[in-house]
Amino acid sequence: MQSPLLNYINTNKTDAVIFKSTELFKLAGGDPFAEDLVLGKISDMISMFESDLLKESYIAKISKQIKVKANIISKLVKRDSDKKQEESIQHVPEGMKALPKWINKDKFYTVGFDSRNDDQENTGIYFAMSGNEARRLTNFALKPIVHIKSDDAESNRRLTEIDNGYVKEVIELPSKAWSSADMFENILLDKGVFMTFDGFSKSHLNKLKAVFLHQYVVCRELNKLGWQKEGFFAFSNVIYKDNIIKYDEYGVAEVDGTNYISMSASNALAGYSDSEDDYKNDKYLKYVKTDLSFSKWSGYMTKVYGASGMMGVCYALIACFKDIIFKRNNNCPLPYAWGPAGSGKSKFAESCASVFLHDMPAFNLNNGTDFALAQRLERFYNVIQLFNEFDEATLPEHRTRTFKGAFDGEGREKGSGRKGKSKTQEINCLAMLLGQFLTTSDDGSILQRTLPEKFTENNNRTDEQVRLYDELKDYEKKGITSISCEIMSHRSYVSQVYVERFNENVKQIKNTLAKDGIVVKNRIIENYANAYTMVDIISDKITLEFSSADFYKHCIKQIISLSTIVSESNALSEFWNIVEFLLSKDFIEQGFDYKVETLSAVKIGAGRGQETTKTFSEPKKLLFLRFNTVHNLYLKEKKIQTGKTGLNPETVMTYMRDQESYIGNNPSGKFRSKTGKQTNTSSFVFDYDKLNVNLDMLGDKEPDAEPINITGKIYGAPTMAEVLGAIKIKFTLIQDESYFKDGQSIEKIVYTTCYFRDVDEFKNLSADQTVKINGILQIRKSRAMEVLSVTHIKQTDLPF
Repeated sequence: MQSPLLNYINTNKTDAVIFKSTELFKLAGGDPFAEDLVLGKISDMISMFESDLLKESYIAKISKQIKVKANIISKLVKRDSDKKQEESIQHVPEGMKALPKWINKDKFYTVGFDSRNDDQENTGIYFAMSGNEARRLTNFALKPIVHIKSDDAESNRRLTEIDNGYVKEVIELPSKAWSSADMFENILLDKGVFMTFDGFSKSHLNKLKAVFLHQYVVCRELNKLGWQKEGFFAFSNVIYKDNIIKYDEYGVAEVDGTNYISMSASNALAGYSDSEDDYKNDKYLKYVKTDLSFSKWSGYMTKVYGASGMMGVCYALIACFKDIIFKRNNNCPLPYAWGPAGSGKSKFAESCASVFLHDMPAFNLNNGTDFALAQRLERFYNVIQLFNEFDEATLPEHRTRTFKGAFDGEGREKGSGRKGKSKTQEINCLAMLLGQFLTTSDDGSILQRTLPEKFTENNNRTDEQVRLYDELKDYEKKGITSISCEIMSHRSYVSQVYVERFNENVKQIKNTLAKDGIVVKNRIIENYANAYTMVDIISDKITLEFSSADFYKHCIKQIISLSTIVSESNALSEFWNIVEFLLSKDFIEQGFDYKVETLSAVKIGAGRGQETTKTFSEPKKLLFLRFNTVHNLYLKEKKIQTGKTGLNPETVMTYMRDQESYIGNNPSGKFRSKTGKQTNTSSFVFDYDKLNVNLDMLGDKEPDAEPINITGKIYGAPTMAEVLGAIKIKFTLIQDESYFKDGQSIEKIVYTTCYFRDVDEFKNLSADQTVKINGILQIRKSRAMEVLSVTHIKQTDLPF
């Protein structure tokens, strides 16, 4: 039942205690004796409150009103409070124990316990026992703070302050801690000298649960920092949503009526070493206020890093709005800085990442574990993360695949700890690659998913460039992460116009390339369209210290360069490169395995035994390839050169049909056979000039020319050679074509490497024999002849 005074307070708008105290003190009229009596009345009113917080609040307010020192009023209030407490102790019959005066009787008899933490020796939780006894069953008091609610049992836990009179800590109590008295004690013992005493049972734990579980503030944990789908950016130390929202001492902040907790900002981690701090890396995503604007930062970037600095600014924009970009087509291009040691790529990358992270080191791909890599990729939304030593020669293949998947947002699947269950570690950051060598592996798949910038060593920087570099790095050392908030303040506008502006820029880039007759893969165009669009849009809101027109030119230059590299490194290019190698080693022959002709029309198969004639407006140089024969040789050579298996014929043909150079399948064409006669067989037809290969060693007419005869002496003993599966006789023929000129003898010895398919003739050939051979002569870097027949020449038959 409330006192009349409290009833008065509850029914009057004016605070009755303060009002009455002030009025009474005025009535004293400055008389010391009267003022002393009034202070007694004021003290009596304040001591009626059970809450120490209310007592202190009224003492402070009244002290200011009546101009009496607060400590004088505090002493009087303590005296009256102690007196009321003493008077409230009940007189019990013999054999019953009286309750200690500090116990709140109403609470004690209602909930069955009360806590004490004002005395080191007697701190603990006291429970009501039979015989009116208050028994101490713990050596600690509990204070509920935050319930971190989660569907994941391991993540569902409660921040709780525990105080044993000597040590006060905030700990994370898992939900299971409340399931049994034994588990409750065991978990607390792991945290320090916090224990329960004999007699503590499940019933006592239930009494604690009944009271404390309702007192926890429910929060959602920010287990991944950065941009949140609820519409704010979570740093480890503050939240940004239009303005800065600070966490309290427990790491809790309220956004739009919902409580969020950042464990990296919570004092629950106080006293832990770095090695024990699970949230150590979160603290690198730290808000640091700087007077450096995004506009001025863009100037530093371009003046220090040149044209690459523009792309660095773009990298930061792409990171800020990665989720917007990704939403359009489920992909987002990755930043990629490459170049030799000392070229400045690492310092450039640090400058890009410093917009979000303060002093966070790059992840070394040669040293970090797969789990640590997955954690780094997952931990932050819309933030640049650096991954160093990205070099295909030293990285295992699955690491390369990881970043291939990062473009498409494909994460790493891992076990969840529950039988039959797994979960995927997502890729939430914008992964920036750093390496000394440009990767071209896997058909250029990484290159087609990145925005690469090349760096070269520069030892000729001007004094001004050095000064600006030092200024930029000094800013980064102090921290410039507030710049990201300036960018994010325009998120609504970027979201509204992005898709439309992107589509416009794709068309513009394609038109620019088409004017110069340049054909580029659509993925590369879209990657750079994303880059240009970000700069194009943000230029509407922020004045950059470079023009969007200059950045557009840089993007076009990079597109052309990257397209050339990709076309030279893809799997189909590798196939043609091996074909050229086979030719250089005389493993394939023009006229037998392929031929080159200039024609105005060619017959092409139309399916189901039908054919059609494809005509050209003017004669076109065509390559006719006996694909199956050449493909088998390609597979063997690929294995020899790389140890890896080449593409199967279906895959190669799929790639070929997608190329502009592919014309079709010629059902029947004339090729030379092993016997030197002509045979009709099918072949695939290509526009030779669009292939960018060097296979026409004989000219357009030579494949159909008659074989020639040459006479000479066999040099050395003939051998049997396996030429990628085909057994041939191999020997060298010497022709002495020395002559006299101006009275002097000019020596000219001609060597021709000969291959003869008729292995039965091996026993008839020997060193120093003079022979006449008939065959097709091929002259490249050296002379080679596919021999069709051999005639032995006697010395008497020689014309000299």
